[in-house]
Amino acid sequence: MAKEENGEVDATAHLYTEKLGRVIAKAKGLKRIKSKLSAYLEPLNFINIRLVGNGRLQVVDALASDKNEITKIKSSAEDLEKFLKIADFLKETTFEFQPDQQLWHTIVNIFKNNPKLEDAYKLILRDLGFDPRFAACEICQKENPEFFNKENQTFLCENCATKTNKNDLLLINR
Repeated sequence: MAKEENGEVDATAHLYTEKLGRVIAKAKGLKRIKSKLSAYLEPLNFINIRLVGNGRLQVVDALASDKNEITKIKSSAEDLEKFLKIADFLKETTFEFQPDQQLWHTIVNIFKNNPKLEDAYKLILRDLGFDPRFAACEICQKENPEFFNKENQTFLCENCATKTNKNDLLLINR
């Protein structure tokens, strides 16, 4: 999902795994020139990874997965931007060590089928328990709201969304 620098040569990797859900793991020596892990831990890669540790996890090694659909995505700047937004949304809305098989399969299918961003958000929201099909605007109760507020975890119609910080909103219906 994401990678953050941590010192001169280390980094912290934010991953979403099939068996553990979201995990945060230290990747020692990731920024060294000869690091074998660096390319694998770039955002949006599907990888097979080995983690060790009691509490604070550390990446030991990684290999490309047979599910790696990223080569198609990286060829289009528009798709790359869309999938990075999806990864950021997952990072913001999931908790560590809370595996969810349905969400995992949804993520894999989103990468395979490359839906519109709004449709991808709807699928993820559904799996997180916020199904837009049954939503109404939090303020005026209008059905089929156009936005989801990430900060408050509420649905908003177009009119009510104007009173909210734009950075907190996800467009889910045009």
